[in-house]
Amino acid sequence: MLFWFLILVICAAGVSFFLYISSLKKKFEQQLESEQKKFAEAERQISQLKEKLRKEEESSQLLRESREKLRRALYHDMLTGLPRKELFQETLKLMLEERRSSRFKDTFSVVLIEFEEFRRIDEVLGSMNGDRLIKEATERIKNVIKPNDFLARLEGARFGLILTNSDESETRRVIELLKRKLSYPFKMKEQEISLNSFFGASIVNENYSRIDDILRDAKIALQEAREAGKSYAIFNQSMHDRLVKLHELEVELQNAL
Repeated sequence: MLFWFLILVICAAGVSFFLYISSLKKKFEQQLESEQKKFAEAERQISQLKEKLRKEEESSQLLRESREKLRRALYHDMLTGLPRKELFQETLKLMLEERRSSRFKDTFSVVLIEFEEFRRIDEVLGSMNGDRLIKEATERIKNVIKPNDFLARLEGARFGLILTNSDESETRRVIELLKRKLSYPFKMKEQEISLNSFFGASIVNENYSRIDDILRDAKIALQEAREAGKSYAIFNQSMHDRLVKLHELEVELQNAL
């Protein structure tokens, strides 16, 4: 009797142990399933975050590209791709400040280039051919100057050029070369068009502290070249003195009337 009782107890214990193990297994499987769901959810969230970051990076890249296009539109001429007047003046200002702060006072020059009667040619041949003329003239200038020189289209048929490490002798040499290259006829509408070009230059040295003075003197030299019928002129003080005397004479004549 005792034997069968022990057998019954052992069987009951075995059943209880089996049920306990089954319960543990089920609980473990439930926990495993729960953890797998959490892991899958975490992976989904990470994937969504990566996609969000990718879209933000694309958006940021598009924004940077849009800003760059806007900056180029503001500071670069759409026809020639050259810098505009504003960027030319900023560059000139930086170069002047760098020269003042540097131990080595390298001389550079500013050259204004203007084509005579371009507006009339533009009206006769049409704006499309006028644009081609400007682009061709731009390429001829770029083929002459050094890579570290700075060329800009200031307005219409007027260009600004900064010649780095250029004294008066070097400036004259470059202008002579530009004059020769630009004197060759341009082929437009099965005809050859010649442009008269004028150059006015100012040599930037220790006498200059403001870009306005540099540009003023280059304009005076350009006016001197046009009025004297010369292809170019490099500013000197006598040009400024003549303008001052002319202005004083005009004032005296007005007061005398």
